[in-house]
Amino acid sequence: MSDVKSAPHIESTTLADGVTIRINDHVYIAPEHLGEPYYVGRIMEFCTSHKSKGLQVRLAWFNRPKDVINRNLADRCLLVATMHSDINLVSSIRGKCVVTHKHYIPKDQLEDYRKKENHFYYNQLYDRYIQRVYDVVPCEIVQNVPTDILEALKERYQFIIVEQGKASDLTVARRICCICQEWCSSTASVKCAACHKSYHMACLKPPLARKPPKGFAWQCALCTRQEVLASSPSDSDMSNQNDTNKNTPKKRQIRTTRSQLPKSQAQPQQQIITSTSLTSTIKPKASHSKKMSSKLKNNIFFFKA
Repeated sequence: MSDVKSAPHIESTTLADGVTIRINDHVYIAPEHLGEPYYVGRIMEFCTSHKSKGLQVRLAWFNRPKDVINRNLADRCLLVATMHSDINLVSSIRGKCVVTHKHYIPKDQLEDYRKKENHFYYNQLYDRYIQRVYDVVPCEIVQNVPTDILEALKERYQFIIVEQGKASDLTVARRICCICQEWCSSTASVKCAACHKSYHMACLKPPLARKPPKGFAWQCALCTRQEVLASSPSDSDMSNQNDTNKNTPKKRQIRTTRSQLPKSQAQPQQQIITSTSLTSTIKPKASHSKKMSSKLKNNIFFFKA
């Protein structure tokens, strides 16, 4: 196929059944073996060759999931894009079809789209050389990248491919470091679990040597300080509590003489009060302090009524 040359002057052609095909149209190709479904490809360019008669076309192939990931899916409309392309005769094209990225199909209309004939969709790409599947992301929804890179992507490309599970990191709002106001990559920054702001690990004081282990969250100093202040009582609360204690009337001690007691209780009894409770509830007079202190033994007062 070394004699195949691109024909940039040819942008469209007509099939035997009168259908016109153009560059970037999606078409059916006759399969190699009987009983197989039609192959699906996108027209990249038209070509000519001296060895073969007739116009040729370069096609970028789409595969069905069962052909690349060994998994049978009930969704017959789902395809997987590939990085593989080759040359085919225009005469092998059996018709046109529609292939759309899943992002451009509204979620509430996906079921109706599947019911349409000759309609397919995709959201992944398969690289047959390293046998890996990647996610395909439209450049118009990419946000979390540096500004100059984002402008170049939108200007030059329609889609980018990323590792599986990494698309969500590119489509979220652009992360800016709260200290240096520059873009934050996920590998070199941390996100506060409380305020959800991002910081470069190198911009923190002291800098973070590595990201927290999986399962642990990180919190910035400001949120930590606010949390500590919220959990501790404020000065106003402490002053209000002191004022309340001052304004609370103290209980007076009522002493009952032996003559006022009933006969059944006329016998002298001992009242045991710990020193701690004594200081908070009973305040002895100054005239009795020496007499009471002489009877203090092992932090216990023996007080006769």
